[in-house]
Amino acid sequence: MGLALSESQPWLRRVVTYLTGDRGISLPVIVRRRHRLADILRVKIADHGRQQTRKATDWLIDNRPEAIRTSNEHAILLKNKIMRLGHYLKKAQDFNAMHLI
Repeated sequence: MGLALSESQPWLRRVVTYLTGDRGISLPVIVRRRHRLADILRVKIADHGRQQTRKATDWLIDNRPEAIRTSNEHAILLKNKIMRLGHYLKKAQDFNAMHLI
């Protein structure tokens, strides 16, 4: 989740304008640090996408709960994923405990 293609270029332009204007960072510095900046912006965009998804979900639950459908099949798939995750976490915990001795 992130920004729509139509929003990404204007958003990046606002970021660079802010950095060069308000923060006083020169464009050559931004160009040199572009990979680090891209990593930071990826995280911020992903966080923004999660927040927007959460807001949309909350709105749907509050305003149109009848539009939400659940199924036993989905519950079983989710349970299986959680169980697999627990299995991997247990293996990782055992591995870490073994190497601490």
